Amino acid sequence: MLRQILAAILIAGVPSWALGAELSLPQLPALSAVMKAVGLQGMERIRVNMDIRSVFNGDRYDIRDPFARIELDVSRESGGKGFRFSGDVDGRYLNGRVELRNDGSWEIWGGGLNIDMRRRGSADYEISGFVDEAVGGSRHMDVTLRQRGSPGSFDIWDNGVSLDFRKWASNVSVSGEIDPQWFGKKSLAIVSVFVAVLEAQLDQPQK
Repeated sequence: MLRQILAAILIAGVPSWALGAELSLPQLPALSAVMKAVGLQGMERIRVNMDIRSVFNGDRYDIRDPFARIELDVSRESGGKGFRFSGDVDGRYLNGRVELRNDGSWEIWGGGLNIDMRRRGSADYEISGFVDEAVGGSRHMDVTLRQRGSPGSFDIWDNGVSLDFRKWASNVSVSGEIDPQWFGKKSLAIVSVFVAVLEAQLDQPQK
């Protein structure tokens, strides 16, 4: 009898809306909301299908990729050893100069770019430095162009990037994928500019 009285008192003190409520855990935010909060929404891997085409006997190269939305022109400077590039990367204008140093390395500096390319071994090249990406700000890039087969053909297999550069006559086809969380579109564009410079050295008429 005492137990029944105590039970009645406890029930009377509980709000009526709570009697029919189900016990549940706190609702967790959706995965998409979490990704958006940390700036990673839409960061799936990007397919690369690029062409680096020679124009005017190696004095100019057109770089085009409809998937990554890259359109760049790379031109040899008149009477000089350097190159200039300009165009659009994912709707943003990009331009700069590729300068040959006294030690044989190449450098791109300015406009949120500080990158150089140095020979590594007999046929490979190391590209490293900082790129100011549209998403994620300034990022460090360190990749190796490894020659595969004939001169002018390379592979890159590093964190966030897997690319094949295959030379056909005076042109290069590029295929693979990049993970924009680790390797952005501007980084892809800069690597392609360096490859165009290497191709220009190979395609230059022998005197």
